Amino acid sequence: MKNKEIKKIIIFCKLGLEDSSELKHIKNFLEHKKIKYSLYINNRKDNINFDLENVSLLISLGGDGNIISACRYLANTNIPVLGVHAGNLGFLTEFQIKEFELGISDFINGSYKLERPFLLSVQIKLKNGKVLQKYAFNDAVFNRANHLLLADIKTSFKGEIFNNYNADGLIISTPAGSTAYNLSAGGSIVYPLSRVFMLTPICSHSLTQRPIVLPKSFFIDVISSNCTLSIDGQEVFNKDEFISARIGLSNVRANIIRKKNSSYFKVLNEKLHWGEIR
Repeated sequence: MKNKEIKKIIIFCKLGLEDSSELKHIKNFLEHKKIKYSLYINNRKDNINFDLENVSLLISLGGDGNIISACRYLANTNIPVLGVHAGNLGFLTEFQIKEFELGISDFINGSYKLERPFLLSVQIKLKNGKVLQKYAFNDAVFNRANHLLLADIKTSFKGEIFNNYNADGLIISTPAGSTAYNLSAGGSIVYPLSRVFMLTPICSHSLTQRPIVLPKSFFIDVISSNCTLSIDGQEVFNKDEFISARIGLSNVRANIIRKKNSSYFKVLNEKLHWGEIR
């Protein structure tokens, strides 16, 4: 395979790692190889507009939250993301800093896997009449705004209400997000490239309200007058801002670089001790 030409790289660095040895290592390596790069700091407060001209790759330095931000910013592009671990769990960040140089070499040589999970489409109808298009890597979560009251969440498909959730909230999750909040709330682990999405109530007050898996072709409408709506835990809309949301699995995909010998079940075992035999 012909080696890939790298014109320019974006380094997307988690706030707090600006002076880290990991960032210095990455910058020194790219400068030594005479590879152009732009550095952006993710403070998770301000929207970032990347200059994407001639960009061949984004390097995310941080944890899973940072790589999720990167994938959301790069929605509707085909720019791949290489995650360098400098956070907590590291479910998505495939490379340790000591493996970074090998990761870049493998990218140039084409010796890697490109994992392309689907993002969730979240169309939010605001009370001012505007409709916002958002994308979620992991989940969209409706949470009760008042902790003394149950959440009242109506979900419908093609105009027909199919559930009225009385719970602490409702998680609508992608397959890639199934091992995040969805799993904590009792949802199933779903293979990240599956063409489905999940609805998982948070502490349902009815035994009849259980997690459900729906196909990619479905778009559901969600109405709640007493819940906040958060996208990947990174954007929050309060109950007075929106009327409803239409949610389903989109055709927009993330592009995450994995090692060629990467195994999903190995990651589950290493990060969650899933399938561990004692």
